Amino acid sequence: MNQKEKLLESLARVGSFGAKSENIEIKELTKRTLIIPGHLQALDPNILLIIGGRGSGKSHLFHLLSDSSVIDALIGETSNSYLKLNSLWFVGYSSSLKLFPPQEIMADFVQKSDKVDLISFWKILTLSTFLGQKREANPLYKELISICERKLSKNLLSLLTGNLSQLRSWFPVTMKEIEVIGATLDDIDE
Repeated sequence: MNQKEKLLESLARVGSFGAKSENIEIKELTKRTLIIPGHLQALDPNILLIIGGRGSGKSHLFHLLSDSSVIDALIGETSNSYLKLNSLWFVGYSSSLKLFPPQEIMADFVQKSDKVDLISFWKILTLSTFLGQKREANPLYKELISICERKLSKNLLSLLTGNLSQLRSWFPVTMKEIEVIGATLDDIDE
């Protein structure tokens, strides 16, 4: 195959996944991404909403930010020293990570749950997310773990760091401890 044919074949593959970044493995997606200063704005605690036209890269950025190594790399690129020293980012939910319940189970759960169950679910998932995404090198993470170890029983800690994809097995048990979980989140927030 000559150089011209190779170039034409490469051009034909551009956009072969469409605008669906979720169809691409995170490793491949990071290779295809040129980080620009605008991406760093997504990590700014004052940014609440990311908007853009169809195909502008909102889902692509969201998919990238579902990987803690990408978040760490982005923070490493920023010149914002406050962000580097005082932030600890976690993936809140991703249907592609095995840490979380699959999308189908989540959809069924949401349909069958009341408001209290849904709020409790997100509190439980938030705390388990903190515990499950290891960031031992970060002093803020060490402090977070220390708070959890003081407030939560060993059994509850074990449950929250286990396989969360099995929603029916852990949700009823953790619901019995929702007040302790809420108090722990309040302590972390302070």
